[in-house]
Amino acid sequence: MLRRSCKIGVCLIGLCLLLCVVPRASADESPNKVIDKTNWEEVEGLVPHTILNWLKNGKLILHLGELSYDPAVYLPQFALDALQSNIGKYDIDEKGWIVEVSTAKPAKHIIGYPFPKIEMDDPRAAEKIIYNKIYTWYLIGDNYFTYQMIWIGASGHERTIHLKAQQMAQQGGPGIKDRKNPDLIEKSALGVATSPVDVKGTATMGWRYMSPNKQDSTFGFIPAIRRVRQMSPANRSDAVVGSDFCIDDSNGYDGKVQAFNWKLLREQEAIVPYLDENPQTIIRNAKNEWCTTKKHKPVVYGYDKEAWQGAPWAPTNCVWVKRPVYVLEMWSKDKYYNYGTQYLWVDTETYAAHYKVIHDRSGEYWKSSLAFFTGNESPDGEMRTSGLVGGPMVDDRYDHASGSEIASPRNIVHMFAELNPSDFTIAGFAKFCQ
Repeated sequence: MLRRSCKIGVCLIGLCLLLCVVPRASADESPNKVIDKTNWEEVEGLVPHTILNWLKNGKLILHLGELSYDPAVYLPQFALDALQSNIGKYDIDEKGWIVEVSTAKPAKHIIGYPFPKIEMDDPRAAEKIIYNKIYTWYLIGDNYFTYQMIWIGASGHERTIHLKAQQMAQQGGPGIKDRKNPDLIEKSALGVATSPVDVKGTATMGWRYMSPNKQDSTFGFIPAIRRVRQMSPANRSDAVVGSDFCIDDSNGYDGKVQAFNWKLLREQEAIVPYLDENPQTIIRNAKNEWCTTKKHKPVVYGYDKEAWQGAPWAPTNCVWVKRPVYVLEMWSKDKYYNYGTQYLWVDTETYAAHYKVIHDRSGEYWKSSLAFFTGNESPDGEMRTSGLVGGPMVDDRYDHASGSEIASPRNIVHMFAELNPSDFTIAGFAKFCQ
């Protein structure tokens, strides 16, 4: 099983998780209550079984609370409008294309979520949920940011890798009709490690195509030879720069929808992590971009909190709230994919993938991840967005974890940016990495 292959993922932005459990009525999930190893039964059925195990073993503590805002409406105005205008507008055909219902032709310019209304008996419901989840990153337009990947062992912090990433979305946001897109690229993304020195300059760039039959084009920059090389799309389950994440783990799942089989298991209530009860502040900069600020609340992992007795990878300052979720089962069509069956818990309104639970190809449980989200709002209320903040991937088999940190005091996320399309060409990519 490949665990520590030194390949960096395309724009690893964050992660999510889950597992298949049968819902059970719980006791008291009152706000401000603490759930730990003494009363873990009270959230049974509301979280994946891996969360329960962490609670029982004293690795994790949940501080229950309530959000002061409705995350379902923390969207740009064009996306809020599309929640109505896109109802029944799109479908998925037998080839896997998102098509316009009125013409049965492939949709080339989708604004907002393509499937704002999900029917539980729809045989394509799971794929539509995943498309909406993928579009959550497109609804903030072109974006760029720095972030960290943090190695966390049983005894605490081991290593931090610093990276920068940018993504150009060709779907989801306003203005896409004005762009030339002859190759029908859905998104272009690149990421590069900036430190420490042993990984500095290691980078990948990817082009995601709208065509369901066309695999991603992925390129890697190798600092030792200062050359760009095309990579096989078959390595998406390989580890990212030796971490516990694989390339496809970004934002819960960041591969092509058609690469997996999907099954919608159920809809239920769940207890999920948010960064804070209140939204974080975003401001408009001189470039007319919407940005997070250095006052953004950071996630504090256990290894960095004095007197913490739980797992070193555990988030210690998040709030856990009740939200409606879909529970999805997924398994790769590639028989050589490193993961076996996986489960995602995805919010029914925000499409945030909070939990991911992963089994190996033999069916044995392997690892889980959880992701923290937040609402973002400008002081005057003009702009509202939702954002992935970070979260750990926990390899229970090896007692190791990798955390991610995105929006924080040291990482500014720039949304609705004007990126240079040439950065996403082969020549531009090589220049960007040098």
